[in-house]
Amino acid sequence: MSFLGKLLYKYYYRPIEKRDTIKRYGGKIKYTEMLDGEAEMRNYAFDKLAFSSPFNNFGKFKLNFLTGEKFIHQTLFCIYSFSKWLTYEEAKNFSISLYDDKSLKKKTIELLKAKFPQLQIFTYNETVEKVKNKFPKNDYPYINKKITELFFFNKLFFLHSENDPGLKVYLDSDMLFVNRPSDFLNWLTLNYGNSNSAFAIEDIMRSYGYDQSQIENIAKKTIDHQINAGFYGLHTKNVNFDEIERLIKDIEENYGSSYYMEQFITSLLLTSQKNLTVFPRTDYIVWPSPTDIHFQNGALHHYVDISKYGYFTKAWKKIIKNH
Repeated sequence: MSFLGKLLYKYYYRPIEKRDTIKRYGGKIKYTEMLDGEAEMRNYAFDKLAFSSPFNNFGKFKLNFLTGEKFIHQTLFCIYSFSKWLTYEEAKNFSISLYDDKSLKKKTIELLKAKFPQLQIFTYNETVEKVKNKFPKNDYPYINKKITELFFFNKLFFLHSENDPGLKVYLDSDMLFVNRPSDFLNWLTLNYGNSNSAFAIEDIMRSYGYDQSQIENIAKKTIDHQINAGFYGLHTKNVNFDEIERLIKDIEENYGSSYYMEQFITSLLLTSQKNLTVFPRTDYIVWPSPTDIHFQNGALHHYVDISKYGYFTKAWKKIIKNH
């Protein structure tokens, strides 16, 4: 972006975007309430939140988060909410890894290691080095481009940069487990050793960044579900990175980049698995309503878009109160 372009964005477009955002959240009072609620949540996460679950580095079920300075309090609350529904023996089977998105401060990492020793923390530099070794730039130019250009693509490549070919579960930070996720826990028990199996949750709409004809031209097949890439699991050995490189190249050259490209490619990846389980939308709720939050409906809430108002002002407090 040119110098003039940066000035226009800073002093003209960004203020307009902010005003539109405030309006979408119901006005300045509600928007301020949301920001105050998030600040309170962050303080609680670092000052008071604690969980005694015996997660360990050798747990066979691998849960993974891409997180950073803006999201770490949400990550901790997601883990905490999950831990409350596990028995002590169940928790021993889980390994939880946090991948730094390049924004975690040194003092934050030190605090996390001291207060939450059950969690594995991978710094951005060490993970990027693994990714570059696994995907040499000469062989995977588009993958290398995306991991530096589009934040969300790191969800795909960071957790699969390890040598372990087994099952990896990815979770977005802005989620809370409001009841025991029985479908998920049962799926893990039954499918941990089945490399042909994968799971996902459904979105409220097809958020793939491209229209239907473009999707059909790229995918060469039908995507049967409205997959949300915030919570899914698949085996690393079944991730075809050569195909992902080809897809990124094909999409960019023919249709351009999109904020939702990672979700589109993840959805293609999941639907290509031989045995995909999609958990019930009524239990794994994307964009929970105020009623869902009040009554704690379902098992999992993913607080996308303006549902973040309820997330920051009410939902995380219910997790503390109910446990």
